[in-house]
Amino acid sequence: SCRYVTVLFYLNNVTGGGETVFPIADNRTYEEMSLIQNDVDLRDTRKNCDKGNLRVKPQQGTAVFWYNYLSDGEGWVGELDDFALHGGCLVTQGTKWIANNWINVDPNRRRQLQFQQEMERYAGAGAA
Repeated sequence: SCRYVTVLFYLNNVTGGGETVFPIADNRTYEEMSLIQNDVDLRDTRKNCDKGNLRVKPQQGTAVFWYNYLSDGEGWVGELDDFALHGGCLVTQGTKWIANNWINVDPNRRRQLQFQQEMERYAGAGAA
């Protein structure tokens, strides 16, 4: 299975730092070599947090939701979404408590169809 969707819950407020950063969110194109320039590696979110395109400050009671994979256009899991690259920034003051909910799916289309058919059969048997 793959982590198709991630939901990250912030369980407390953080006094300093601790953002969740998406270094290349909203870029028009993705080129891995463009992530490393002039000794700045955007993939190292702990060291280069301030250079990320999108930073979400931890706020108790809020959550961030994102897809890790693209759709194949027919409602199935497609390729890994490179733009979902993310990481945590260093906490500079206080503590950070989070919880993740990973929504996994089986990327095998045949097994997904078989699972859906079984669930429909199960639901139909329960109604009878």
